[in-house]
Amino acid sequence: MRLLGTVLFLAVTTSFCTAEDLAKAALLVEKGHAVGGLERLEYFRQALMEAPTRPELVYNVGVAAEEAGVFHVAAASYRELVQNAPEGPKLDAVRVRLAKVLFKHLAGSQENLKEAAELLETVGFEAKQCDGVATHVNALLAAGRRSDAEHVLGGSPRGCDGDTYVE
Repeated sequence: MRLLGTVLFLAVTTSFCTAEDLAKAALLVEKGHAVGGLERLEYFRQALMEAPTRPELVYNVGVAAEEAGVFHVAAASYRELVQNAPEGPKLDAVRVRLAKVLFKHLAGSQENLKEAAELLETVGFEAKQCDGVATHVNALLAAGRRSDAEHVLGGSPRGCDGDTYVE
């Protein structure tokens, strides 16, 4: 819960990053890439605390949280980007990642499933690149074929994964 609170706090924090802050954040990111799991997440979270206005650091926290199985933190990070980052293909990739986290790991509520479906519908760039993945997944969900929809999301082409968010 502490991590979720930190991510949400940073979402509303607007602070100026100095060159020193960015250098500290870069060092923490480098250390995070050298490890994995919860340790990676902690390094990335610390980097975000140093430079909270950098969207790529928010993304790093989301990916590390997702990889570590801390899906509520991943979803909070991706939501922050969806709400605050500029439109474009990078943001579309984040929407796809958020939809996958909501659908595959936080699908206990109808709201999360609905949000996942809406996110996929709004991703024009990714939907074209992924041969209408959003429409297909929504049709499967509407037909009550959740496991088939899950398979489609898990088996999407690499271009649909949204693996990178590089500024």
